[in-house]
Amino acid sequence: MSYISPLLIVPSVLVEIFSIQPLVWQISHNNVASAFLISWIMLRNAFNIINASIWPSLDSLLEGYDGVGLCDIEVKLKIALDIALFGCAAAILRNLANILDTSRTSNLLSLSKRQHIIDQTVTWTLCAGLPTIAAALHYLVQPSRYMLMVVSGCQYTIATSWLSILIFYLPRTLLAILGMYYAG
Repeated sequence: MSYISPLLIVPSVLVEIFSIQPLVWQISHNNVASAFLISWIMLRNAFNIINASIWPSLDSLLEGYDGVGLCDIEVKLKIALDIALFGCAAAILRNLANILDTSRTSNLLSLSKRQHIIDQTVTWTLCAGLPTIAAALHYLVQPSRYMLMVVSGCQYTIATSWLSILIFYLPRTLLAILGMYYAG
């Protein structure tokens, strides 16, 4: 085992353990965007643990498991995760903007059922819907299924084309701009 592997695995396991309580708290208080953000981060840490355990050295990469199956699933989830982090941040900032909106303060506690459904739909779309679409659209711009690297394991590949910009980079940028809008 490489000396780098335990340096990545141990903190990742600790983050997983310490993230459970905040996740439970966010779920119990119906903070959907925050719960999604914590869940996505926990998933990323789980990937760190798995990949550093399977491919800790160049020898394990060259002679060990080739990643078929695991990497196919993991790269799609990583694509979704990369978009979801921006979407969750935008959703959290949107919720904060709604809370701090002085024109809406009086009826914030008594939202209509329709407004509550709209808020939840926007939150779920930003945190789960767009990431799912991005993962599905990755098939259009992947030059290969995945690539393997020492310690970090399964990595997705993106073709260098204008379609890659539209599918992969533009949503991140737009979600970041949306988050800045709500933060301002």
